[in-house]
Amino acid sequence: MMGKNFNESFNGMLFMMPEKTEQSFWMYNCIIPLDIIMINGDEISDIHHDCQPCDDEYNCESYKGYGDRVLEIVGGSCKNMDIKKGDHVSFNLS
Repeated sequence: MMGKNFNESFNGMLFMMPEKTEQSFWMYNCIIPLDIIMINGDEISDIHHDCQPCDDEYNCESYKGYGDRVLEIVGGSCKNMDIKKGDHVSFNLS
């Protein structure tokens, strides 16, 4: 989400990874805090809540988790919508 603003028409980004494996994301040059949701198949395998932006590429925390998809949404959304590790998800990408 580097340099991306959220508004009523853009509220998240879904990353489709080429394989199920350990994923690693960071918050370098992000504008706002994000919830980073790791997804394995159709199940949430991990959630990193309210990940804070970082402007130092040599000193940014990495957020890791196993899966084949990663969803980034506005920080605090998971707690507000009661989204938890182990929840099942489905996507309509049309």
